[in-house]
Amino acid sequence: MINTENIFTEKLMKYSILFFTLILSSVLFISCSDLKNDIPITTDINIHGSEVFDTTASNFHGKQVLDSQNSFQDCKQCHDANYSGGITKVSCYSSDCHVSPAINVHEVGITDVQSPNFHGKFIADKVRMVSCAQCHGNSYQGGVVSPSCANCHSGIPVHVGDYVNPSSPNFHGKFIADKVSGSMVSCAQCHGDSYQGGIASPACANCHAGIPVHVGDYVNPTSPNFHGKFIADNFSGSMNSCAQCHGDSFQGGVASPTCANCHSTIPVHVDGIVNPSSPNFHGKYIAANLAWDMRACGSCHSADYSGGIAAPTCLTCHTSTNGPEACNTCHGDFNDPSKIAPPSALNGSIVTTYAGVGAHNAHLYENDLGNNVRCSTCHKFPSSMYAEGHLGSDSKAEVIFGRLAVQSGANPNYSFSNNTCADTYCHGNFVFYRDSSTFAFAYTAATMEGNYFSPKWNQVDGSQAACGTCHGLPPTGHVAATLNTCVNCHAGVVDNQGNIIDQTKHINGVKNVFGN
Repeated sequence: MINTENIFTEKLMKYSILFFTLILSSVLFISCSDLKNDIPITTDINIHGSEVFDTTASNFHGKQVLDSQNSFQDCKQCHDANYSGGITKVSCYSSDCHVSPAINVHEVGITDVQSPNFHGKFIADKVRMVSCAQCHGNSYQGGVVSPSCANCHSGIPVHVGDYVNPSSPNFHGKFIADKVSGSMVSCAQCHGDSYQGGIASPACANCHAGIPVHVGDYVNPTSPNFHGKFIADNFSGSMNSCAQCHGDSFQGGVASPTCANCHSTIPVHVDGIVNPSSPNFHGKYIAANLAWDMRACGSCHSADYSGGIAAPTCLTCHTSTNGPEACNTCHGDFNDPSKIAPPSALNGSIVTTYAGVGAHNAHLYENDLGNNVRCSTCHKFPSSMYAEGHLGSDSKAEVIFGRLAVQSGANPNYSFSNNTCADTYCHGNFVFYRDSSTFAFAYTAATMEGNYFSPKWNQVDGSQAACGTCHGLPPTGHVAATLNTCVNCHAGVVDNQGNIIDQTKHINGVKNVFGN
């Protein structure tokens, strides 16, 4: 007889085993989506329910974590200590959720730079900051589950998409210029005190060779961190790398102020600076922008131009006394300090038809009619480059006659409109009186006078100083004579052909007769 009781018991046990097996399988293979829909909201956790993944919902898990007094600690009950799964078998970091396990950094020591849990070390070792944006917001100014990183890091919002692209509105240089007024102090929090890389970020010097100069006290000349010393020691005075941020002419770039706030001459330091034929030649810049005033150059090159803490000596090229301030630097022969008058002129011209050149050479260096004329005959010779009246805004030298030009009561003047000299003793403005002369026999009238000639300064063809232009042959009021008879009284001055044989005794303010 069949024992029906035993058969029932066996079947009950089989179905019981099958039922519990199905229950266990369901727990083992439960998914994140199952949890959010099936795990009831509890008074302890209060997170798993409807809309748990909806960032706009009041039940979004991020908001729950943010509001919870225990922060992430409650999450560990089910998701494990490092949020990698736990009894739920659901990891908080995956390709669909938190791409990096950045949340496991939120432990004791998260803000302690000495702690192994310091968030900066974690970011440097494990992840980039893009994943941080999931909770802290796209610009790290605070998100649905976390505070603003800018509470501690004023420069952190720069680290957004395209921040290394100069043409992007998110370019880090633009951020620094617009948001932190060009100051990079906050950058040092992550990039290191000298921007050579810190616990959480790479070296800025990977792209910016000059960036380490921007450390504390870098504008203090007495500090070892002075930017000038850095440039001198690390770049041999070259500032090309500075242009990355300060602009090609150092007038200010996308990320930094103009260096000209302190250094008025700084824009001259560009390509072609030492090439006289280049439009960027430093001499042309100084002439066009500083009216030849070079004193500002001393801020880097030192007051005597011998080289300063940030710049080389100027005296390698400017070898004349006073260096760049020598007369022949701006006008005259740069290679001959004895020739300080044009050619060349201030603009480099060497043609005599240009008034700035004119007859300088014929008067000062190649005068075959008299002594070489001094500069002070026509100009007030300055005691120094910056003496009053020397540097003018119109680049024209003032003509203030003196010495030989005013002999015998002459009252000379110069016309800038037609470039002529008038009433100079040198060109015939003289009157000699018979009554006061010991050589009255030479007079045919009460006076002996010149021709009062007004030579054209920039007509250098010999016509303006030809014999007979400054006084007649013989002079008006002089006894009759011819060129070959002048020697009878003026022996030692002229020969029997009327040629000047002693220049020192002609146009010298003295009547040289009978050998004196």
